[in-house]
Amino acid sequence: MSVTAAVTSNPFGDEYAELFAPLTKTIDWNNRNLLYLLSILKPEEAAANALVFNPPLEILEDLTYPFHLQIWKKAPCMLVAESSRGCLSPELACRFLAHNLLSKNERIDATVARYNALWVIHITDVATLKSMLRAMCKMITIADDEWQERLDQLCGMVGGDYIGQSVDRHCSVELRLEYYFLMTGKIALEDWIRCVGACLNMDSDEERAAHAEIYGEAGSFIDRAFDELMG
Repeated sequence: MSVTAAVTSNPFGDEYAELFAPLTKTIDWNNRNLLYLLSILKPEEAAANALVFNPPLEILEDLTYPFHLQIWKKAPCMLVAESSRGCLSPELACRFLAHNLLSKNERIDATVARYNALWVIHITDVATLKSMLRAMCKMITIADDEWQERLDQLCGMVGGDYIGQSVDRHCSVELRLEYYFLMTGKIALEDWIRCVGACLNMDSDEERAAHAEIYGEAGSFIDRAFDELMG
């Protein structure tokens, strides 16, 4: 019996939240924060400049009539998200559009977990990272049944029976990351191995800390946006 569908995909909890807590609880839904949300939810398309707003964000302040804000993918041409019709202000349109983006994303928990994992990796000391990388390279070679058995064990299951608590934020960094990597699968693990390797190749702890801050802020923002708009 597999319990992977019954447990959280995020073993990191909200321990990073206080580090990136905003001065105000609500998000100001302006162009900057809408673009930031889009870069988190659709990083590849945003980086490739593959998305376009209609009407363009830069003219919203000048509009004197109700408008309908949309995001389109350039090629193939596809509607990505839209606000309600008849928006009377840029802030209202951005808020509606952010809500639409979040409602269409079925993997918000997974997105938050991914940024949490990136944050944890980049705040981890070099010696632990090296040890983790060796373990990850061994992990990717194990048989599928052994993979599932270990995952079920970390979920609190052995032989189909519940025997204890699943891995959570109170466990060690190594155990939480192992659990997360097992949850995301072997194909994703190849990318995580490259990620940890790239982190180790950074020039200094300061560089790793700078990347950790970026990932921590992104995870905190998407978490707050979801709670605010979808909660």
